[in-house]
Amino acid sequence: MILRKLRPQWKLVAVIWAAFAVISITTPNTEKKIILRRLKGIVFSSSIEPDVNEQDKLDILEKKATAVSSKYSFPLGRDFQLKGTLPPFNVKKNKLILFWTPWYLGNKWQDRFGNPKLLQYEGCPEYRCDFTNQKSRLSEVDAVLFKSDSFLITDLPRIRHPNQRWVWVEVEAPISLRGTNAMGSLEDIGSHQINWTMTYHSDSEIIAMNGYFVTIKYKQQPVRPNLMEYHAPTMSLYMNALNNKKTLYEVMGKEWREFVSRPKLVAWMSSHCPTSSRREDYVHELNKYVPVDMYGRCGKESCFVRGILREAECWTKVMRRLYLFYMTMENSLCDEYITEKLYHPLKYGLVPVVYGSANYSKFLPPNSFINARDYHPRELAQLLTDLQRNPVEYGRYHLWRGYWKIVVYGSFCELCYRLHNDPYTGHHKDIPQWRSEIEKCKDAPLNMFHSPAWKQIIHDRNANETHIKKEQTELSLGELKNSKILILYIFIIAFLAAIGTILLMRTLCPLLLTKLK
Repeated sequence: MILRKLRPQWKLVAVIWAAFAVISITTPNTEKKIILRRLKGIVFSSSIEPDVNEQDKLDILEKKATAVSSKYSFPLGRDFQLKGTLPPFNVKKNKLILFWTPWYLGNKWQDRFGNPKLLQYEGCPEYRCDFTNQKSRLSEVDAVLFKSDSFLITDLPRIRHPNQRWVWVEVEAPISLRGTNAMGSLEDIGSHQINWTMTYHSDSEIIAMNGYFVTIKYKQQPVRPNLMEYHAPTMSLYMNALNNKKTLYEVMGKEWREFVSRPKLVAWMSSHCPTSSRREDYVHELNKYVPVDMYGRCGKESCFVRGILREAECWTKVMRRLYLFYMTMENSLCDEYITEKLYHPLKYGLVPVVYGSANYSKFLPPNSFINARDYHPRELAQLLTDLQRNPVEYGRYHLWRGYWKIVVYGSFCELCYRLHNDPYTGHHKDIPQWRSEIEKCKDAPLNMFHSPAWKQIIHDRNANETHIKKEQTELSLGELKNSKILILYIFIIAFLAAIGTILLMRTLCPLLLTKLK
């Protein structure tokens, strides 16, 4: 009704301003924000931070026995006796550790995990522990250690003393033959007999590591030296050098040439094939693109020194002198399952190409290894070849050597530390179930490189990067499209506003002039 009474000029003005209002209201907020950002000259970008845990040292005593069901670890039935009453926890000068079962193949526990003198020499915070294999001293000991595959119901102590910890030690993957047998023995005896577990997994009360890093600058070492999170001060120094693009020559001087001047590219040693991880499939696929020298039962190369196979001499006289890279391939894909295969190449100056289910950044300094599961063998071959052609860049994979030295055996440091500092005596409920939950073992598919099945094991790094770039491109194009639409909106609004203003002025001006006259 109102529009009918208006003159044609006023009707046009009303329509123009109505269109202006509608366009303004319907313009998306995101598009407005995009324009505002661009008008203000703000640049948004993301930065890549190193995958390093810089948190403070954790309190190791916060880790308690999993599924603790009672305060004290009394054996339940089965002819066991509890001798005496439970005294209050007391600290004595030295803790005594009894090896109730032999180590694997009759070797000594100390050969695998070290001795008290070594604990003190390498700076363990608590080294006041003594070792014995004399079962007659059972009443004196603070901890009794059982090798998992020798933990038999027919060979257990008949008397268990108060405050005495029974420690179940397992270094094999649960899906291996020895690991499966160990689980069977444990189920027969009962997890409730065990106070502490000592396995390769960091969720155990004590880690049965195969190697670790010793800091060069700091005298006292962490309780868990195989985990990078306990090396924060040294890690900070190392990351500073890495981020500042320091070269191996700047850190180690003339010694750097020892690591970069080797004539051959990559080697692999193995005594077991096939395996559940199908590591042999990966190596054979890699061998299609670059020559891989395969030693042991899974290959044709021989590492015999003076007529017999000596692994130590194989490392010092063959691997150390000839190769830049070493294929560190685990036989089982279980979470955190890492063997001595990881630490030997580090010790003898090769860069490990790792293949397993561990988060290797948890155990190794950044830029000290290459994860084979991040690359299809074809792509890995290209990377290794590129590094071989660029000695300076290859040398940066050895930069960590200016900050740590490597040890290839385990440590009783954490066990000794706990015995002196942890008064808690709980026991486990179900160790087999706990292991199955945390270790997440899986088998790799057979002949995985004959089909796309390899994508179940290999994290397709390039595919992920391509996907990310595609998403970023689509996002940029979307923003650009939105920006163009918004600019068009603004142009139309400005045009309509200008037309409306002109018409308004043409209508008002004659009226004003008439009144003035």
